[in-house]
Amino acid sequence: MQKDRIVWPILLLLLTALIPSLGVIWMMREAVSNDRLAATQRLEDAYRTQLTSANKLVQQRWNENLKTLEGAVDSADPARSFERAVALGLCESLIVLDDNQQSVYPNFHAGTTLPAAYPSEGKEALNVANELEFQEHQFDAAAEIWGSILNDLTKENLEGANATKNAILQSQVRQAIARCLIKAERIDEAVVHLNELWNLGEGDTGDTQGRSFSLNAGFRILEVISPESDQWKKIADELIRRVKNYDQQSEAGSKRTSISSAQRLFLMNRLTAMPEVDATFKTLHAESLGNQFLEKFDFDSLSEDETSRETLISGERILRGEGDFFYQFTSDDSAIAIWTQSDLKLRIESYLAEIPLPDEFEWVVDSESTAERPWIDVSLRPLSDQLRIGIDAKSDLLSSASGQRTGIYIMITLMVVAATTMLAWLLGKTVSNRLNLAQQKNNLVANVSHELKTPLSSIRLLVDTMLREGDSPSDENSQRKRHEYLQLIAQENARLSRLIDNFLTFSKLNQKGQQLDASPIKVETVVRDAMKVFAERIPESANAIECSVLEDVQIVGDRDALVTVLVNLIENAWKYNENDDLPAIKISVKRSKVEAEISVVDNGIGMTAREAANVFDRFYQASSLMTRPQGGCGLGLSIVKAIVDAHRGSVSVTSHPGQGSTFKILIPCHSVTGDGRLREEDL
Repeated sequence: MQKDRIVWPILLLLLTALIPSLGVIWMMREAVSNDRLAATQRLEDAYRTQLTSANKLVQQRWNENLKTLEGAVDSADPARSFERAVALGLCESLIVLDDNQQSVYPNFHAGTTLPAAYPSEGKEALNVANELEFQEHQFDAAAEIWGSILNDLTKENLEGANATKNAILQSQVRQAIARCLIKAERIDEAVVHLNELWNLGEGDTGDTQGRSFSLNAGFRILEVISPESDQWKKIADELIRRVKNYDQQSEAGSKRTSISSAQRLFLMNRLTAMPEVDATFKTLHAESLGNQFLEKFDFDSLSEDETSRETLISGERILRGEGDFFYQFTSDDSAIAIWTQSDLKLRIESYLAEIPLPDEFEWVVDSESTAERPWIDVSLRPLSDQLRIGIDAKSDLLSSASGQRTGIYIMITLMVVAATTMLAWLLGKTVSNRLNLAQQKNNLVANVSHELKTPLSSIRLLVDTMLREGDSPSDENSQRKRHEYLQLIAQENARLSRLIDNFLTFSKLNQKGQQLDASPIKVETVVRDAMKVFAERIPESANAIECSVLEDVQIVGDRDALVTVLVNLIENAWKYNENDDLPAIKISVKRSKVEAEISVVDNGIGMTAREAANVFDRFYQASSLMTRPQGGCGLGLSIVKAIVDAHRGSVSVTSHPGQGSTFKILIPCHSVTGDGRLREEDL
């Protein structure tokens, strides 16, 4: 119950401190949040105008780029237009269109292996050669038939278009002969036919699919002859030069055969894969990207299907995205510019880089479908309805905008909470001490009432007994009883006197502290006086005390106060002694460094560690029971400590339950002169 009375007020105090602390934390949190929102809004307002300017700049730069691209496209020279646009960095790839809006470069054409005008009288031999090569795998026999077909073609004397067709047929048959000879492992003979085709050079008419016989033969030669040979190196260099050349005119000024984009891309990929070839083709990526675009959209079919074409163009000349591609028609429909999404973003970011931003921010280009948006952004309309540009922070926006102010708010919050908590703790501790002190005072009143009542009751009983026996005849037995009664009355009176003395001493210490009447004294004299006072109070203790003074130690102090200290310690030892063996109390005096050490040892009941830690507190008693046998009111040892502290000394106790206690007093001692007197500076 006593603990409950103490705990509940403390809990109320803690709640009183906790509720304002929580309120302060909430208010600071709201202040930080509002400040962050305000800072964000200020930044957004500042950069929104800059974002609008950036959008206009991107539109302007893009239109300038598209206009330059339109000027670079010449439908009469589509391959060169393709190379020029890619080399200038105007686009990542390009589809050049003719007047019918069909792709002329890059271009894919499906067709038969041989032209439909092949002479009907030779088709039977052609079928036999194909059957021997592809079905029966009789390559030598197939080569013979192809050879006979070639002889027949070379004997014909044709002119005009027929002569051109005959030349194409001869080149195709030579390809077939070389192919069969290679399969038959007759490499040298195959190279003869391949060299005939290679020597056609840039004047080669090409096949019906736009493929150069000469280029194909050159590549086949590289595959079958040794890379260490001079011919291999010469053909490789020439082949690389011709693949890179997009001009329609040869170096000699004559018209050169156009290379189809499919053949050019094939040769670029195969040559790049050869470890012996050291070649880099700058248009390889553009060729590949253009061919992928045509395959994805089947552009030639779209050109004939107006509905599908309208879906592709959407009736607007805007930048549109489809899968991994972004594309845009030129205003005159002469070409389609193509970009991958990553390249397009880099291109737009290069435009945005013309508008500087602080180091904490960066430009962002995203598609409309991106789930995670930057801090602020805007659509790229009218250029594109699928892209957005924005500004984002490289780190937390608010850490730079309001980080310092947030830190101040946090510091203030921590200081307020810490101060409130500390004050609540101090207040709780003070209240707890006050409640404990009040409880101790209540216990003191009860103990004092009990302690005063007991001797007074005994004295009253003895006096009443003596009064009743006063009228009876006096004899020796009566005289002896009266003497015993008077001794008991004297003991109870002494007990009352000691109790009252302790109260008076305590009252004086509590009101104005201990006032010392200091003078030089010997510690041995103080011990002897204390033993004498105790013996007068308790005569039967005369032989219960053993005194051992090892050194003649002198100090400056209040003799009467120190006698009180020792008397209280001796009485305390006597009161808690439960051993009949004598001596029950041992007092020793010795010098410890520069201090006088007085020890009082008993063989009583001892104390626990908790009791020993509190034994010098005011009103403290190990047992608070009214019926405890030792009596007392918890003032004796607190008086001892107050007097020793006034002498700038210390008092301590060492005790264990059932093993007695040892009280040790240390008081600073002073040097003496040769005649036994204290030095003047110590007086």
